[in-house]
Amino acid sequence: MFLTKGNNYPLGLDFSDLSLKFVQLKRSRDQIEVQSSNKINLASNVMDKGEIKNDEALLNALGDLLAKPKFGTVSTNEVNACLPDTKTFIKLIEVEKSPNPLPDIIRVEVEKHVPLAIKDVYFDWQVIFEDREKYGVLIGASPKSIVDRYLEILRRAKLTISSLEIESVAVCRALIKQESPKQNDVAPANIGIIDIGAKRSNMIIYAKNAIALSISLPIAGEDATSRISSALEINRDQAEKAKIICGLDKSRAQGIIRDILTDMVNQLVDRINDTAEFFANHYPTYGPLQEILLCGGGSNIKDIETTITDKTGIKTGLADIYTNITEDKKNSFGLFSPNGKNAKAQNEEEKSGPNRNFGLSFTTAIGLALRGIFHHK
Repeated sequence: MFLTKGNNYPLGLDFSDLSLKFVQLKRSRDQIEVQSSNKINLASNVMDKGEIKNDEALLNALGDLLAKPKFGTVSTNEVNACLPDTKTFIKLIEVEKSPNPLPDIIRVEVEKHVPLAIKDVYFDWQVIFEDREKYGVLIGASPKSIVDRYLEILRRAKLTISSLEIESVAVCRALIKQESPKQNDVAPANIGIIDIGAKRSNMIIYAKNAIALSISLPIAGEDATSRISSALEINRDQAEKAKIICGLDKSRAQGIIRDILTDMVNQLVDRINDTAEFFANHYPTYGPLQEILLCGGGSNIKDIETTITDKTGIKTGLADIYTNITEDKKNSFGLFSPNGKNAKAQNEEEKSGPNRNFGLSFTTAIGLALRGIFHHK
């Protein structure tokens, strides 16, 4: 299945509820480029809110994903894979210094902050900053039952596991300049990242060059698609295209799609405002949230970024998946297009149509693939 050419950095493998995606990157001097990529859809009974429900179907899909990439060739069986945000916990905490060993202190703090018994989770931590009185520590945890299931599937697929990583960490590595070793002189900023998925969404707040907190959102793009399908009496694929093309434009489809999506966006805005207030109250020395970036397949909705800006007062825009890779955007559309065609084969209508931001669904996979490059010795 795997060739031996290329840099052989680990693949970034993203498990989503309705799709599998991977990206493999290559490095040439200071250039980081895409070597191969692919995405395939999953049936609705294979994954549910990050939990594996159908082993054999998932294994078959993994085999197809890696054997037949739409772009490039795969040159390794080593993977960095993600653990879903809905099944993980990550937070920046402050720990007072004491004579006790720091690992012992952290274990006690994990028990305070993680809503599961310590014996039932795997956890890890990293010191982000320290001053005379305290440490700033990023803690992450996931249930052992979830981690073990992912490990089992990857081993059965005959993949070598380089890492399992919390999804929020990979998303930030893909989208935040400060995450690149080459960009560590970039001024810190308080950035919110909203990853809108088909069946689950997540909001991350990145501050002081680290994740401050990450929360799940009760927003699902697939719910809006189903409502559009029912209201307009069209099939799911047609409804998905209508959602993206018409979006929040009241002049399209007699405003029906706008009305349906407005309900979803209003829920999203409420959670953004609640999270921004929580951040301000619990991290008062950090300053306010300055910017929001949107990623994931659900960010493709027309006018969603301007609507969130207007309703929250926080500058909101689409994320840039090329933040920490060096592809030429004008010539690399095909890397993340649905059909894998070279950019020259794409017409202008397709570039501006329903697939214009298709690449944002690869955010997590890119971040996972960057881990191998950024951490390479």
